[in-house]
Amino acid sequence: MQCPNCGRNNKNDAKFCPGCGAPLFVPTYDPSPYPAEPPKPMQKSRTWIYVLLIVLLVVMIGAAGFLLYYFMGKNNAQNGTPPTLPSPTITAAAGSSAQNGGQSAATQPATEKTPTVPNIVGMKSADAYNTLTNAGFKFKAEFAYSDSAPEDYIIAQSPKEDTAAQPGSTVTLTISKGTKPADPPKTETPQQSNTPTPARTYTDTTDRYGLNASSRYLSQSDISWMNLEEVQFAINEIYAKNGFRFTKAGDAKTYFESMDWYNPDTTNMNTIVSRMNKYEYANVKLMGQYRDALK
Repeated sequence: MQCPNCGRNNKNDAKFCPGCGAPLFVPTYDPSPYPAEPPKPMQKSRTWIYVLLIVLLVVMIGAAGFLLYYFMGKNNAQNGTPPTLPSPTITAAAGSSAQNGGQSAATQPATEKTPTVPNIVGMKSADAYNTLTNAGFKFKAEFAYSDSAPEDYIIAQSPKEDTAAQPGSTVTLTISKGTKPADPPKTETPQQSNTPTPARTYTDTTDRYGLNASSRYLSQSDISWMNLEEVQFAINEIYAKNGFRFTKAGDAKTYFESMDWYNPDTTNMNTIVSRMNKYEYANVKLMGQYRDALK
């Protein structure tokens, strides 16, 4: 048997070549009975794709936040201060050019003018009330004697005519009580009778605030301008018209005792209630609720 390594001729039963030591036997079996499977190609991992997407998403969010911060900061820098709600009152002309982009007053859009107080001097009280109400103003009545103006006519007003005033503001009226009567001659004071004297007849001119509370139903808006002292006075005025005697010294007692229509004869509230008409009774309840709410 020839050695496949060195080419030396050896015996047929020799297993190794004496010259080079290489094996001379031939295996009698197939060392690989099954064909070797070809190596599987290495699959590429997709992890890097997910990592890349996450990185891109973070970059996009960061860029959007930067742009938002940049433009908001730029906008605030231009405006100086954050926007505020408009003022409920009309501002003066000064500074209007800066607020409207530097436009001149001649090119500004027309704005609503502040209303002015109408002239009501010389009117009858009812006409004056209607004129002020229609113009959007409230009114407060005061009374004074006058030698030139007849009774129940307006002799003065405050604010004066053509004065700019906000809608809903109050105009004080001075209503004539007519010519002041001459003082009666002094006589001896008669003894007080125990028989109650009925209250004198009165007219709407006795209404200090012009509410006409004895001849119409009042609404909440008619008295919403009053403070606590004023609404209490309006209540007391209805009591005084029906003969209530104020025993506690104060402004109400002093005022009513100076009125020629005031004729107090009782402190019994049941008697006063029985004398009230339907308007007075309802209006006293309304004003009482409003007074309690102010407290």
